[in-house]
Amino acid sequence: MRVPERILLAQLDQLRTGGYASRMRTFTISLVSTLSMFLAACGGAEEKPESPVAPTPSGAASTTSLGSTAPNAVAPQTQLDEKLPSEVASPAKIACALTTQEWTAGTIHLRLLNKGDSFATVNHAEAIKVSVPAGTPQADAALYELDLGTATVKALVSSDEVPLHAKAAVVLGGFVVPLGATRLQWTKSAVDSISFNVETGAMVKANADLKTTKPCAYFSLTEGRFDPIAVTGSPAPQKSALLRPVKNTLTGTMDGPAVAELNINDSAQKAGVLATSGSRSRIAWQTKDNLFFGWVPSSAMVSTAEGFAVPGSAREPQKAPPKRATTIPTYERRTCATDLPLVAEFKNESRLIGSVKANKVFELGPAHGALRLVSLPDSDLVVESGANLFVPRAASEKCALSK
Repeated sequence: MRVPERILLAQLDQLRTGGYASRMRTFTISLVSTLSMFLAACGGAEEKPESPVAPTPSGAASTTSLGSTAPNAVAPQTQLDEKLPSEVASPAKIACALTTQEWTAGTIHLRLLNKGDSFATVNHAEAIKVSVPAGTPQADAALYELDLGTATVKALVSSDEVPLHAKAAVVLGGFVVPLGATRLQWTKSAVDSISFNVETGAMVKANADLKTTKPCAYFSLTEGRFDPIAVTGSPAPQKSALLRPVKNTLTGTMDGPAVAELNINDSAQKAGVLATSGSRSRIAWQTKDNLFFGWVPSSAMVSTAEGFAVPGSAREPQKAPPKRATTIPTYERRTCATDLPLVAEFKNESRLIGSVKANKVFELGPAHGALRLVSLPDSDLVVESGANLFVPRAASEKCALSK
């Protein structure tokens, strides 16, 4: 935009008629003022608007406060606000509640939903309560409540994973005793009872269905420790015999009907001889999962000079694997005077799963909205890839730093 010539000529005329320095200063000020007013009147130069700063998503992983995030931490997929999510849902009806302070059954796969995927795993716990749902194992997941030392956690676990064992020796079908180490496969349950099948294996074919129902008191989450011979009605066998690799029938009484067919497929199966009468012998024979007892033809055995001891009747309990590292060095170690709610998030679902215990060391990570990432050292709780654990931000930031 050009300045009109009449305005410039007027300014130059003032220069000719006045003192040079004074007139030059006046000319400069006047010219600047004139130009400024003219540009303002014409709207001025067009300015580009400042680009707005994109907001940071509430779930975006941050590294500004505590450095890098956890190895498995990803951006949370749900809105994280001050209102905590709902708790993990319990089964509609509970058949049995079983407890133990000695977990040796291996890895537990924790879920947020009844049919969801595992968000974390646990191999160790100081105490466990398992609520077996009423119904079938396919319909509902079991509820596990775990004391992990640093925290308490409540989550769902596939009912097929529940390690049901016989707590005491009980005869089923008149000829079989499930061993304490045998994991029972349950088929259905009702209030205060669980039904299960006895798997006899390839060498034994029962003549009747071995489905049975027992009260909750029959079951244990850990291996039962008992001598199965004690419920056969005979004293411990003093001698043994090798079972011939042939087919034979097993009867419950000496002259009674057959309860099972034996199909011995190798010559190394050793049985204890409980009694002998005429051409028949009463034996006790143990496989990997069961003790079978009853009468067989004496010709089905080859006597040995060896004594007999039931293998595994006093076996050592299974040991859990070593604890796994769950610490994150870039997080701050803290302790709190009160319990902190513990939230888990996985695949667009979040649930309140328990609490970090008061006066226990936990590790505080970056903030996401109203929550902060957390890890639980010495807990053996290992989250799956894509899963996160959180505590409320406002409450956790008041907790004291710990060594």
